[in-house]
Amino acid sequence: MLCHGDMVWGEVLALDRSVTDIFLGPHVEVYEDKNGTLNLTELIDKENAFGWFMPESDILNFGFSDSVMWLKLKVRNDDPKPLSRLFEIAYPILDYIQVFFIRDNTVLESYLLGDKFPFPARMVKHRNYLIPFELGPSESMEIIFRIRSTSSLQIPLNLMTVRSFIEKNQIRTLGFGIYYGVMLAMVLYNLFVFISVKEAAYLYYVFYVISMALLLSCLNGFSFQYLWPESILWNNQSIAVSIGSVVLFALLFTRKFLELPGNKPRMNQVSIYMVIFFCVQLLLCYILPYKAVIHLVIFTSVVMIFFSLFAGILRWIDGYSSARYYTISWLLMLFGGVILALNKLALIPRNTLTENTLQYGSAIEVILLSFALADRLSTEKISRYGAQLAALRNEKLVHQAQDKALKLEKEARLAQEEALDIQKRANENLENNVLLRTRELEIANLRLRELSTTDSLTGLKNRRYFNEIYYKEYNRSIRDKTPLSCLIMDIDHFKRINDNFGHLVGDECLKEIAHAIEIQLHRSNDFLARYGGEEFCALLTSTGVEGAMQVAENIRACVEGIVFKVRGQNVNLTISIGVASEIPDHKKNAEALLNQADSALYQAKSTGRNQVTFYGSDEGNIISLSGLNTPGNMNEN
Repeated sequence: MLCHGDMVWGEVLALDRSVTDIFLGPHVEVYEDKNGTLNLTELIDKENAFGWFMPESDILNFGFSDSVMWLKLKVRNDDPKPLSRLFEIAYPILDYIQVFFIRDNTVLESYLLGDKFPFPARMVKHRNYLIPFELGPSESMEIIFRIRSTSSLQIPLNLMTVRSFIEKNQIRTLGFGIYYGVMLAMVLYNLFVFISVKEAAYLYYVFYVISMALLLSCLNGFSFQYLWPESILWNNQSIAVSIGSVVLFALLFTRKFLELPGNKPRMNQVSIYMVIFFCVQLLLCYILPYKAVIHLVIFTSVVMIFFSLFAGILRWIDGYSSARYYTISWLLMLFGGVILALNKLALIPRNTLTENTLQYGSAIEVILLSFALADRLSTEKISRYGAQLAALRNEKLVHQAQDKALKLEKEARLAQEEALDIQKRANENLENNVLLRTRELEIANLRLRELSTTDSLTGLKNRRYFNEIYYKEYNRSIRDKTPLSCLIMDIDHFKRINDNFGHLVGDECLKEIAHAIEIQLHRSNDFLARYGGEEFCALLTSTGVEGAMQVAENIRACVEGIVFKVRGQNVNLTISIGVASEIPDHKKNAEALLNQADSALYQAKSTGRNQVTFYGSDEGNIISLSGLNTPGNMNEN
């Protein structure tokens, strides 16, 4: 055990650049607060008095529980550079999530998340819960999560880089896009068929598919993000209502498709009672507590699936050929529904397979049901045409029978052409909708990329984006044989500002200096980024030594002239700048220019600060221009 202040922590998770995506289930300690009365102060003061335990699974799953779950984790940065990471809790229907970032028993930051708050209130507008944080070199931090929910208490907690999150999110989005594309195609196709043949089974099937897609969108957080981001009360009931709708329309479809009224009167009577019960159940979703309703709808869903499966088997035995597709599809639905129910009740572990089984099963099921409807339509046509042909054979006049047969054949061709035309229009509409969704996904990805490349505090681009631009400009300078200059800037005595006045004042100081630097870069092709902590980096294209030194001195003077008041007193701000400049070629290492500027900055810091220092690349010497030094401003902040 590792002691830190008054708190005792278990395993310390060491981070470096190689740790890009990790499940935190085996790395956290968990305490179950059954009464839900424990607060953070008590947890810190009496931490050793509680029965913490270490989970063994990657994804925490506690089923339906009224308890409050406390999770604690300690991380340490073993990398020589600052690290930026994201916590992701990939379960959108959790009610309350509190996150505390603690160092030396002091809460540095805290966040409040959950689907009990409007979606726009989230710090990162994503269907899952994302919490970004940074660790400086050799820094340690304790993180505590307090989680409570009336839904199934599952906590898939991941730690990842922004890049890893983007890559994983693209794969997830593609999978969801394929699924909802399939569901949309089935809805449009069968809706057009219903309009054409006026058969109620197609309409019930369309509403069933819409309800199933809505249920999956609620479970995956898309509906709260895009459909009702402000409607907290409705979002809380939407899952139960969606399940109830799925059950209701599935039962109506079963009655009509399997022709229970004419072939299985007793089963039809049972199905009528079930329809009435499910309608009442939908009303109860708005009256009873969520936990009671969700248990009820899950149980009735399983009952309905078994009923539908049993009815399909009986009709298959009766020789109803379309029932074979129906029965196979409900077997898949039964498997997916049971797996999801066992997952939510914590009887089986939560993983990618158990969490998405219903999605896989429902997609295959709706396709098979569509085949069943097509087979049923074909069977009815064959039966109808066969009866007509049999009647014609009984007529005395053979030529009349032949005329009618030709007429029926012509009608069949017209019906086939009409069906093909309907299918063609459905495919065209599907393609248009897929293109529209693709454009929406591209826009969402562009927005997410902008978010991942921008420093949220200063509004400048971050280091990750700077590295991309740097190598592009370096290669361009090689091609054009033009000079390239790099300025690395560090705020003098910034730690003292944080220590004396607090991090909020330090953040305002960073924003003030960032603005002062930015206004000194007049050219559109000059690039400025926050390099990390209190460091900034500027890239000056087509700029030699003299121009770079002049820009650096302008920046230094501008920062020195800032009037920064804190609590009624003036705080002097100064900045040290390291400058490096060269005409790149293929023989030079691209990182050398950055290293030279960093070395010059180190020299400026060690020889008095508040000065501009140039790295003489020809001799490999660091040259400090004393004319740029202002001794009167070298006092510590």
